[in-house]
Amino acid sequence: MSKAIKFRNNTYLDSSSITHNKTTLKSILDTYNGRKFLEWKSTSSKNLNDDVYITPGLFTIGGSYSNCYTSGTIYGVLMVLTNDGGKWRKTDSSSWLWQIIITTGGSIWMRRGINGSVPEGWTQYH
Repeated sequence: MSKAIKFRNNTYLDSSSITHNKTTLKSILDTYNGRKFLEWKSTSSKNLNDDVYITPGLFTIGGSYSNCYTSGTIYGVLMVLTNDGGKWRKTDSSSWLWQIIITTGGSIWMRRGINGSVPEGWTQYH
């Protein structure tokens, strides 16, 4: 176990000559208090513009969807993210949306909604 010297300004110098500020476990946990984690959700909706798909979460997808990058059948996972963890507020300039599809075939598609009433077109990343 390394030893450390505490200075008056709550800076520590440990035995490996590293200077750092000591952080308590409580302060680390408090930093993450109230954060929202992505949860698996289910829906029967096949429209990727529906409200359920503009709220953060993970969705298993399978079948044909409207407002998707293809009119054909897809299978995989849809991840929905927003900048504040809440439902995307479409025309609010401080509310942003990302929808990411990872298919069972290995392709990755994304679209985002930034300062508009509907998300922009899909872009393939893999």
